[in-house]
Amino acid sequence: MTRTKIIFFTLLVCTVSACKKLDLAPSDRYTDLTFWQVDDNVNNALNNVYNGIFTSNPFFYNEALSDNAYTRLGISAGNVDAISSGSFTVDLNRFSADWGYYYAGIKSCNLFLANVDKNTTLPVATRSRMKGEARFVRPGTISI
Repeated sequence: MTRTKIIFFTLLVCTVSACKKLDLAPSDRYTDLTFWQVDDNVNNALNNVYNGIFTSNPFFYNEALSDNAYTRLGISAGNVDAISSGSFTVDLNRFSADWGYYYAGIKSCNLFLANVDKNTTLPVATRSRMKGEARFVRPGTISI
């Protein structure tokens, strides 16, 4: 009986001493655990929000969808002539690219809003301003 107790005690000590936190953040790169702790990363994430939403393409490139512009590339090139001529199909790359672009912008806004409060070194007023900017930039939603 004592031998069983010694084996049990030895296994218990080994099990308890072998347990340590395995969810450690690597020190050579940023992860979800460490990215939002750095002020510059938060500023860069907000810049990414602006970069992902505002570009001149919707304003200038979409003009080719009307009869105000014409290109000579033809329908086979997958350009906007197919749309303006009315001979487009749903598999035209232009549609998936536009939707993918806008949803990626919404995703970057939502990620920023969900994680900016993980930073505790920026002043509360600065984080509130940044969240307000991200809410304003995020398309398709009401900024309250």
